[in-house]
Amino acid sequence: MVIWDYFVQYYIYWTLPSMPVTEATFFIGLIVIFNKIQPKAACIGKLIVHFFVLFVSVVIAKALLRLTAFNMTYIYLIFAAVYAAIFGRKKPVNSIIYLCVYWTVYVFSTVFGKAVGAVIFEHILNIEYSRAATYASIAVTTLVMLTFFTAFVKIFSLERYAQIGKPYILFPLAVDIIANIAKVLVDSVKGEGLPFFNLNEKESALFIFLCGILLYLLNGLSYWFCFRQTKAIAQNEEISEEIRAIRRERKDGRESAEIFKSSLEEMRQIKHDIKNQLAYLQIMIEAKDYAKMEEYFGELNQNVYNALNYSDCENTTVRNVLNLEKYKSGQYGITLDAKIIVPARIEGISEYDLTTILLNLLDNAIEACVEDGCVSPVIECNMRLKDRYLYINIVNPVADAGKKARRKKLETGKTEKELHGRGTKIVKAIVGRYKGAFTHEIEDNKFTADVMLALADAKEGI
Repeated sequence: MVIWDYFVQYYIYWTLPSMPVTEATFFIGLIVIFNKIQPKAACIGKLIVHFFVLFVSVVIAKALLRLTAFNMTYIYLIFAAVYAAIFGRKKPVNSIIYLCVYWTVYVFSTVFGKAVGAVIFEHILNIEYSRAATYASIAVTTLVMLTFFTAFVKIFSLERYAQIGKPYILFPLAVDIIANIAKVLVDSVKGEGLPFFNLNEKESALFIFLCGILLYLLNGLSYWFCFRQTKAIAQNEEISEEIRAIRRERKDGRESAEIFKSSLEEMRQIKHDIKNQLAYLQIMIEAKDYAKMEEYFGELNQNVYNALNYSDCENTTVRNVLNLEKYKSGQYGITLDAKIIVPARIEGISEYDLTTILLNLLDNAIEACVEDGCVSPVIECNMRLKDRYLYINIVNPVADAGKKARRKKLETGKTEKELHGRGTKIVKAIVGRYKGAFTHEIEDNKFTADVMLALADAKEGI
């Protein structure tokens, strides 16, 4: 009964709508800040439920505390803090910043709204500032300031970039504390007027108004500082990732250089051995030792095959990548079967992009074979040019049926997924720049990845 009487008195029969307007504006802004707004019936319905739960809860709390000395304004802060803790718990630092800046604006809007009206009526319009005008000023100030700041926070959301650190809470928190101290000072003034620091009502209204404007701007500056820091953190992370990528490329380059150097030494050794072997064969021919020659030819054929197990094609970039990947795969007992039909230079496609695509796709294929424990696996790598497009086809076996679903989603099996899941994203990004296509499928226990890149002329025609 007490709750209903309070509601009827202040929300139905009370002729001044200041309280319902300020409360509704406060709750709507709070809900908008801490929720993702989507133009869907389910989303809108959920937010409406949030609004009525908050509204009814605050009315009940105020009705029960009406006869106590508790400052009713801080009921809103309690409910706002609980709401932020529930719906902002995944990012607590951001939620605290939102709560601080939003509460500062609300304090400004309600406490200084009276001063705003006094300045408008007494300093600008030069008319008497009535009680009705006071409450109307509070309602309008709250509506305008909270709406503007809510839109500002949503547009420049802290979620746009990286998660901000805990120390950045201090700036908006300090402004919030100053706002609440100012509220206590203003609330300590008795009567309908605004006498402050021995100033008359008109002068004190202007003084409080100017302090409020300064506080509002300082609050906005504190939030903007936090927002800019999230962007700076994200940019630093991108730079760090680029540095790590460069270091990985340098490492791969050094490894590749060592492999090619080793291969070159092997070829030189083979050339030297061939001379010796030919001389040895000449001796056996002269001695007519044909049985020994047959045995020697069999051993020589096997040795030469193993020594010449490298890829060769006109394109230096492709050849180097394939030899590097053959070396990697050979360490795990994997055979890399390459069928390459490309010219020495592929016009319109960056060598860096081509290298990146091949390395990522072939590394993924090797990883899959090792993870599945395939027996004598063979990875197929096919490349060719057709109709001003470059086609790349990579095929690897899938031995573990339980992992097919994950493979189709291109999910890595490594524990550090955030580090190793970028290879496929990089390939997709490169394909997008060349207006090409990237598809993948699993069929007959084989994973197939197909890449199509448009060459220079084809890109211009698309």
